[in-house]
Amino acid sequence: MSIDKTMHFGPYEVKLSNQDKIIFSQHKLTKADVLEYYLDIGDQILPWLKDRPLTLHRFPDGVEASGFY
Repeated sequence: MSIDKTMHFGPYEVKLSNQDKIIFSQHKLTKADVLEYYLDIGDQILPWLKDRPLTLHRFPDGVEASGFY
């Protein structure tokens, strides 16, 4: 069972839900695993992303299913 969690990033509050949901089924990686990865590499990657355009392609049913922008 997933436990919803709230995290704070500067002035922003983000509610994290369905953390046990499988995102990459081939490797059995969950939303929590992906979040932990980005938290680990954030300091290194953010300078490279500054002033770059951003597009979010969502895959709510995992990357093997159709997604949307």
